[in-house]
Amino acid sequence: MVKSKLLYLLLISFLCLFNPDINAQERPEKEKKFRIIGLPTIDYNRSIGFKIGAMGMGFFDMSEKDTLSPISSVGVMGFWSTNKSWMTLAYTQLFFAQNKMRIKAAAGLVDFNFQYYEDTFFPGGVFIDFNTASDFAYMNIGFRLRENLYFGPQLIFSKRETLFDIPVDIENGTQSFNGIGGVLEWDNRSNVYNSHYGLFAKLSTFNYRDWLGSDVKFNNIQLEVNKYFPIDSLRTVATRLYGYFAVGDEIPFEGQRTIGRTDIRGYTQGEFRGEQNIALQAEYRWTFHNKWGMVAFTGMAISHAPDGWSQLLPGGGAGLRYMMIPDKRINAGIDLAGGVRDWGIYFRITEAF
Repeated sequence: MVKSKLLYLLLISFLCLFNPDINAQERPEKEKKFRIIGLPTIDYNRSIGFKIGAMGMGFFDMSEKDTLSPISSVGVMGFWSTNKSWMTLAYTQLFFAQNKMRIKAAAGLVDFNFQYYEDTFFPGGVFIDFNTASDFAYMNIGFRLRENLYFGPQLIFSKRETLFDIPVDIENGTQSFNGIGGVLEWDNRSNVYNSHYGLFAKLSTFNYRDWLGSDVKFNNIQLEVNKYFPIDSLRTVATRLYGYFAVGDEIPFEGQRTIGRTDIRGYTQGEFRGEQNIALQAEYRWTFHNKWGMVAFTGMAISHAPDGWSQLLPGGGAGLRYMMIPDKRINAGIDLAGGVRDWGIYFRITEAF
């Protein structure tokens, strides 16, 4: 039954790639000042069930006279799932002033029904359901210090309420997660959305403090290192190291991170969750026919919770790509991945990293 559902979803998602915007890419270059990709998304995972939504991105140059800045983008996305989770999100990534300045910003509303794995108080381990309702706004401004090196502040303001489905009275309430930090980036990628060669390294910090109106007090540090190795004009090997480290005396439940998402595809159930996560992965990318391509990826992750480190967590899979905007190397596609006792389907515009 699961296999038949999976084949059906893959077929539907594959057909969703064919939409009127594809034909729009063949218009003369002078008509392409603002290019839009819009895709419906239909997928399934074992935690939230069937997920139905849409995503759209617009790509544009901030200035026609700016020949050095990467192409900027704005996007919106949203979904509703059969376990009654939903999300709406708007985001942007802007590059301007001859690539001397960049801004990243996002805002959204989330009502998410998920689960975590508890084996400390329940012998043999069980999944505990919980709901998190949240709104947030985020901004980072980066200034070029020297060629390829950027630094700037970042802010996040968020309100979150988490309710656990357990037969124990727990005092719940809405908490503010307001943080300030900095971002240091090295970026000499050939393309910020689908790089063929180059290096992207990012060190990011957040400090959640009461003087910002935050109800929680802890710090987190994130490290990303993406390196791209060209094989030839049609093939690339991309590698990624990711680390998340929460630091503090009272790290909240929401300050933990689950193994999964794009940092180690194949994990969707939230079984492995910790205050420190490390993931390493590699991806083979091949444009095999005109605008069509494929990817194959594999990786390994590990997570640290208060009771110790998890087992090594392998993940891997493959996916299809269609190049929606060839001159900017903007892809859309779908990935299928598996992990330890888990699997997932991922529908995307642009690459995982």
